[in-house]
Amino acid sequence: MKIDGPLDYGKWIEGLRTGRSFVTNGPMLEFSVGTAQLGDTIKLDAARELAVIAKAQSHFPMAKVEVLYNGEVVASVPLSDNKQNATIENSIKIDRSGWLALRASGPGNVDHPVGSLDAHTSSIYVEVAGSPAGARADAEFFLKWIDRLSLAL
Repeated sequence: MKIDGPLDYGKWIEGLRTGRSFVTNGPMLEFSVGTAQLGDTIKLDAARELAVIAKAQSHFPMAKVEVLYNGEVVASVPLSDNKQNATIENSIKIDRSGWLALRASGPGNVDHPVGSLDAHTSSIYVEVAGSPAGARADAEFFLKWIDRLSLAL
């Protein structure tokens, strides 16, 4: 969670409410698109490239760090030699509305009792030419999932 200034409960809750967070069981993530931070919405008049800065750091080696655009990997962030750090400053072509995020993963470690390493940021949203983000395939997946659950009852 990114909080400006000293940590207090109100700022922490506001950070959660505005989407300035990530989940992790180890790797620490930083992600921005231009000046936009986690939870922000970028409004574009037309498709274009946006500058992305992605960083990950972990006490244990990671296997991969990836930038996602609407759930698809659009950039793999190169890992350091010890696989505990990753940084990329790159441009991503944005051609439709949606969301961007950063995730990291890695194998388990005997000194890390929760199994595999996993971390994922909240999204930075992008609106292109006033068009809402469409996620038909995602919606269909979850509708089928709900149908399977209802059959099991």
